[in-house]
Amino acid sequence: MPTIFRFLTAFFLLATVAGSPAQPDTTLDALKTQREQFLAARKAVQNRDTKRFRQIAGQLRDYPLYSYLEYMELRQRMFDKLVSLPARFYDHNSSGALISKVTFNATQVTDAATHVITVLVRDSLAVLGLLAWLLYLDWQLTMVALVTAPMVILVVSAVRGSSARNSSTQMPLRLESSRPRSSLKIARMP
Repeated sequence: MPTIFRFLTAFFLLATVAGSPAQPDTTLDALKTQREQFLAARKAVQNRDTKRFRQIAGQLRDYPLYSYLEYMELRQRMFDKLVSLPARFYDHNSSGALISKVTFNATQVTDAATHVITVLVRDSLAVLGLLAWLLYLDWQLTMVALVTAPMVILVVSAVRGSSARNSSTQMPLRLESSRPRSSLKIARMP
């Protein structure tokens, strides 16, 4: 039991030391530089200079407002595409649907991209933490579970794959047989 407390204490101390900046002046300068790059990237998006935007945006991946830049650039590209479409496209699509696509869908894509990384890191750490906890509780049972898990996954995917193939081939037949047959014929109006 004391081993786990030593491990947790060492982990907490390492996390605290790794999280604190060694030189605060360097951090402030880096943030100032990133802010200037952010403003330059935003100006490039507004000027429709995609090449310049991509050059600057590559250096801003860890900047907190990076997703905002991606959102602006995506909306700009969508707007440029809409402007270049022929008039018949607008005849077939309502203005409300187009506005919704430019505003809502662009926001949804950027939010999804931002949240994917958060979920990926959080869930990976949860799996690693639970695995460590299982190893602590019973390492032998954990090893048995880890060895048998790939075999279980293969069996389940094989069974699910075959059942999906069977249901996809039988579904049209089921739908055809369940459709009611009407003896009434609709007369054509003169």
